[in-house]
Amino acid sequence: MAASDVYAALNAAIISPGRSIDLWAAANGAPALADLVPVLGLFGINSAYVLTQADLAGDNRSVTLTASGVFGQPGAGTANTYAVAATLTYTDSARFTLTLRVVDSRPWTFATFFPMLPDSERSTVDTEQARGIRWTTSFLKGA
Repeated sequence: MAASDVYAALNAAIISPGRSIDLWAAANGAPALADLVPVLGLFGINSAYVLTQADLAGDNRSVTLTASGVFGQPGAGTANTYAVAATLTYTDSARFTLTLRVVDSRPWTFATFFPMLPDSERSTVDTEQARGIRWTTSFLKGA
């Protein structure tokens, strides 16, 4: 697909005011963006994913969309999502890349982003001071 086709499809999907774009709808609604669907799938995005303040730039070889949004695990509650700066790039080699950079005022943590981590086996001391390997909170969440 030509970069100019990708640019035109993304540009047509940007809605004012707010310069918002639903990446999922755009990818599923324009043939020039069809190869974006599996990229979104890598992030667990399989329904509406709206970004705002979208800026689009491009030439005959590449297209770059920058925007703001929110991201979390599929089905995550508001407390488990983070504000992100999104960059979608298309190159004339027919490759889409999506980068989401956390820009939230809260620091990113495993415990918040992955609230349902399974317990793990760790070396602990029980109430009688006996050391052993026991099931306890995931080591990725800390103590």
